[in-house]
Amino acid sequence: MNESISLAKSMGFDPICASPLRVDIVDSKYFDEFLGLAINGRLDAIVLTSSIGAKALIQLAEKRMSKADFLALVRRVQVLSIGPQTARSLEKMGVRVDFMPETYSSEGILASLPQRWAAGKRIVVIRSDRAEQKLIGGLREEGGEVSEVIVYSLVQVQDGPELKALVAKGLAGEIDAYAFTSPLSAKTFLEAAEESASKQAVLDMLRRSIVAAIGKPTKEALETGGVRVDVVPESATFEHLLVALKSVIDKERGTR
Repeated sequence: MNESISLAKSMGFDPICASPLRVDIVDSKYFDEFLGLAINGRLDAIVLTSSIGAKALIQLAEKRMSKADFLALVRRVQVLSIGPQTARSLEKMGVRVDFMPETYSSEGILASLPQRWAAGKRIVVIRSDRAEQKLIGGLREEGGEVSEVIVYSLVQVQDGPELKALVAKGLAGEIDAYAFTSPLSAKTFLEAAEESASKQAVLDMLRRSIVAAIGKPTKEALETGGVRVDVVPESATFEHLLVALKSVIDKERGTR
């Protein structure tokens, strides 16, 4: 969160941050099974789909062995990252990243990998409890033996004071733009807002502002809720989201 705030401020925004989600680390037998595959040389690749998942991966591993021993295990396999933020998190913790798609999404991974890359490989996808099944399904269709290991859960928090304050400011017309970074956070925000006002009042609040979605799934979640989406960056990263949002804001100011 602090990195996101600093980035937004560096680009001239006055950010108000309120996460509608809580992250809970999930420790399960499936993580032990994943480690067993790696230790026994039966693992070919790991796929990570978020920076939170990357941090949880190391945290859970360090409960079972030294970080150095875990990094030695990881060096034996290919590591795939969904995008640059996840890759940076991994590299900061000493994990080498072997592959990152041109388009930062599950679909982007599937489209960027060589044809039949997954065939015959044992692959573990490190993810949250809310992630889509497209990536796992696609890798299996390509012939991969794919397992998922959920290392964190996303819990909706609709009654947090920061979120309530943000909704109040929005209803008062004090928010110029909204930036949504996941389908679940968008859904939770709308549900929380409708605890304070009617659905129509919430939609009117958002129509008065610029609404940005980090990628297609988030855009679709907002549109399902009746929200008009004004900005979707070409690359699904927070930095690209802010750049695209700033461009739209600057254009609007230039036409006034």
